[in-house]
Amino acid sequence: MQAGLAQLIDLKRPELLTATDRGNPKVDDSELERIDQLMRDEHLDAALSALASLSLVAPADPRVPFRIGDVLYQSGRLDGAIAAYRHTLELDPSRPLVFYRLGIAYRDRGDRHRAVYALEQAAQQGNPAGQLATRARWEIVKLTFGVIAAAGFADGSDMSPGGTPAGAPVEHYRRGADQLVWWGRVSGPVLSQKDQIRMRWRDDTGAVVGESAGENAGRLYLVSRMALPAEANGVWVLEVLLDESIVHRPTIRVGR
Repeated sequence: MQAGLAQLIDLKRPELLTATDRGNPKVDDSELERIDQLMRDEHLDAALSALASLSLVAPADPRVPFRIGDVLYQSGRLDGAIAAYRHTLELDPSRPLVFYRLGIAYRDRGDRHRAVYALEQAAQQGNPAGQLATRARWEIVKLTFGVIAAAGFADGSDMSPGGTPAGAPVEHYRRGADQLVWWGRVSGPVLSQKDQIRMRWRDDTGAVVGESAGENAGRLYLVSRMALPAEANGVWVLEVLLDESIVHRPTIRVGR
């Protein structure tokens, strides 16, 4: 796949091909604007239906599969979004934004290697000082080094020899525990954004029961605490977020 994309990149076209470049009927700009508005209003089914019709009228216009990819991504259909973005690149491999969206879709699907490759293309093809290239490079840092280098749950006591920044390690909180305590060591390349990291706790039903910034526990570490109701039971989840994305998602059993 990488070799194939590299050959496409070598074409170095300055902009997306239009339908007329390929001898196909041109998609009316006003129709694309109408579809864009449907997407902004989150009428995704209507937008996808309109785009499917356009793909039959102008199959070589890359603006259509690009939008299909966006609609499918917004709908959480990552495999379909990836296929649509890749088809867009088959029609025109020179638009950095398409590579960026493809990289984000691969990232969310958990395919780190393909995500990094696509994001590298976005950074290389875009204006090096531009916002898109900067965002792509930042995503590469997070994917390459990770945000949380090491982490675990603890009893919340002071750090002791062989312990953690939040006390002795815990694998299971027994009934009667009054709080959950998580600690994490932030990766070096991400330390400059440490104060942007947030914690979101979910109880055993999946409901959000708390969200806040982590407590600083030295230069490298963050700690998050969550009060437990007396009847707490089941598996609780902590979502560590950076740039609105979940970058770490540990679980812990509570109760019996």
